[in-house]
Amino acid sequence: MMGSEWSSKTTNRYPSGLGMYKKNGSEVIRRQLMGSEWFTDLGPVIQDAILENAGVRQYLAGQTISPEDSPPLGLFAVLQGQVDLVRHVGEDRQILYHVGGPGFWFGELGALRGEVTAVTVLAREDTTVLLLPVAKFRELADAHPAFLHACMKVVYQRLAILIRYLAQAQWLSPEEYLRVRLADLAELRAKDQMIVPPVELDISQSDLARMVGTSRQTVNALLQRIEADGLIEVKFKMIRILEPERLRGPRRKTGL
Repeated sequence: MMGSEWSSKTTNRYPSGLGMYKKNGSEVIRRQLMGSEWFTDLGPVIQDAILENAGVRQYLAGQTISPEDSPPLGLFAVLQGQVDLVRHVGEDRQILYHVGGPGFWFGELGALRGEVTAVTVLAREDTTVLLLPVAKFRELADAHPAFLHACMKVVYQRLAILIRYLAQAQWLSPEEYLRVRLADLAELRAKDQMIVPPVELDISQSDLARMVGTSRQTVNALLQRIEADGLIEVKFKMIRILEPERLRGPRRKTGL
């Protein structure tokens, strides 16, 4: 999966992934991450500190990157591929919270708390991530208050989104709730990759059904109605969001 920009020397081994790799060209990674609004806003000093102290891991599709209820590994960024953020309910069911692509950062809550993780992160496909280990994360947070503030802001934003979803799941109709989730996914993806609409979401109807708590057949019918309004285009395992704000309509936006 790695090209010539990456070193193939393994400096550590992890049973859930293909190992930690040291970079031989941090500018390659910087160029990839500069597509992320969050990383860009950190400024060059903090960006340099992250790149100097982080390493790269590869995972095969389906592998666990970070399990729930376990000690945090650090702060991650998706460089290539996609990840699923899930929480297990019972023995054989998972709630899908989010699908993140290149430029998506995760792990900040566990790194800040220093306690167990809240969600499981899975490689949706063969995926490459940057990892700032938790010890280095804390060193940077102590040395750079702006970095700590930026991480806390992400936590607050995502908490606000989850609180809003909790209320909307109970009071919005299935179609309204699906519209909100699609609008939020598009806006988060746009921030991760600094793109303007239309935004393409590599997500299946089955995944959307897991997100909104309904059947795939119901999601299919709802997507057809939304597509008829000219707000999205539905393709195989991909949904093109044409106008996120019109899709959201009057429903309140929180924390994005």
